[in-house]
Amino acid sequence: MTQQLQEFIYASEDFRGKSEKLAQSIEINSFLLADSSTEKAGQRNTILSKLCRQAAQAKEAGNAMEAAMQNLEKELQQTKVDSALKVALLEANVTDVDYLTFKIKEKGEVKLGDDGKIKGIDDTIAALKTQFPQHFASESKKKIDENKLPNGDSDKNHGVTKDQFEKMSYMDRLKLHDENPEAYLEFTKKE
Repeated sequence: MTQQLQEFIYASEDFRGKSEKLAQSIEINSFLLADSSTEKAGQRNTILSKLCRQAAQAKEAGNAMEAAMQNLEKELQQTKVDSALKVALLEANVTDVDYLTFKIKEKGEVKLGDDGKIKGIDDTIAALKTQFPQHFASESKKKIDENKLPNGDSDKNHGVTKDQFEKMSYMDRLKLHDENPEAYLEFTKKE
């Protein structure tokens, strides 16, 4: 939970408790306040001052709750802006979203439009593409040319061709026989 949400929950519980306490006091003391006799005037004044203190405490708790609610709304708005900014950068194939987010925020305030997108994001991304091209994924794929050696598949024969096999010493042929018997048999079979 964020700090602002915790503050709001605390302020809300505090406000609820003080409001309930004030309501109970008013209910309990309403019959004394209704009595207009002069001997109970001191009690009425004490009760009224107590009710005023409780009302002030409830108002103070309400103000704290309102401030916590405003902080939550600001945090929500900032989260919406950050999310929209990251979505726009990801759609532009950015490889380092956090760095470019920092750079955009460094230039000035980022505002959310009515459509839920960042105002002027297209121009900003175009400028970033020229300023930081290394942070954008290239749109062209690299083509890898596959060049195979003549005389068949070298992996099948353990990287050895027929000509190389014929030039091998006895020990090298024995080693090939131990390591890759299929290749050895392929080279030694009579045609």
